[in-house]
Amino acid sequence: MRRKVISEIRYFGIEPKYRSAFLDELFAARDFLEPPFQSPPLIRCLFEHLKQTWFDAEFRNSEAAFIGTQKRQESERLGIQTAGWTGKKRDVLPFINEFAQRMHSSAVVTSGIKI
Repeated sequence: MRRKVISEIRYFGIEPKYRSAFLDELFAARDFLEPPFQSPPLIRCLFEHLKQTWFDAEFRNSEAAFIGTQKRQESERLGIQTAGWTGKKRDVLPFINEFAQRMHSSAVVTSGIKI
């Protein structure tokens, strides 16, 4: 089965109605192609980050630890409780609704608005 679109190499099996001239220019101006990466990101700093993540285990582990810490801090700050979460699609809307109500209550309390 042949893919119709390979966005990383700007290939469109069926030409789209709109094509980004900016992304086409970025693709044409790439000067950082390397053999194991046939379709790197269009922006060099993203490519360098990708390479470092792939080839430097210490960097990858510290990045994962940093992101995990950020997630935990945000969860604690926002008061996100996952108790009762089953992981099923049907439970997404009730979970979001409860979270939004908590966020609204928290914003009202911190702003000093009386309802």
